[in-house]
Amino acid sequence: MLEIQADIDAKGASLRILDMNIDTGTPNGSLMLNVLGSVVQFECEIVLERQREGIAKAKAKGKYKGRAGRVAV
Repeated sequence: MLEIQADIDAKGASLRILDMNIDTGTPNGSLMLNVLGSVVQFECEIVLERQREGIAKAKAKGKYKGRAGRVAV
């Protein structure tokens, strides 16, 4: 996301998200975009962490076999 924003800025343009009233041409808009990106990244990492914990618990109970066609490690 930051690379895309940098590419847009390098071209002398800014991103406007009308539904959210965000304009990356302003300091407030740039901050909001970065905050939203950080929250999304955090959520993705939390989902992966919970998934890993669930798989570990299932493996401990002997109920996790892995995806079909793959060898469980």
